[in-house]
Amino acid sequence: MENVITRKSVIFMEMLAKIEKMETEVVQMKDANLSCVAKWLNGEAVMKKLGISKRTLQNYRDSGTLPYSAVGGKFYYNIGDIERLMTENYISGSK
Repeated sequence: MENVITRKSVIFMEMLAKIEKMETEVVQMKDANLSCVAKWLNGEAVMKKLGISKRTLQNYRDSGTLPYSAVGGKFYYNIGDIERLMTENYISGSK
């Protein structure tokens, strides 16, 4: 019966500790990835969300209407800046 692993055996406790460590690392990686992804959208996503063309998005960049970050030739837009743009241009239906 030397091949039997019980909940109190050293091998089981070591395996459990490793699993818990892996779980912690996975959660940290997920949180790190989501925190970055959740804050930034690529140009395609912005065009789709706002219903605008590539040229209009370029005009927003060129005029400073919508701030951006350029990484490796690709443009990324902060969700907070997009929300600000929408809020600043909000027109109430009631007059």
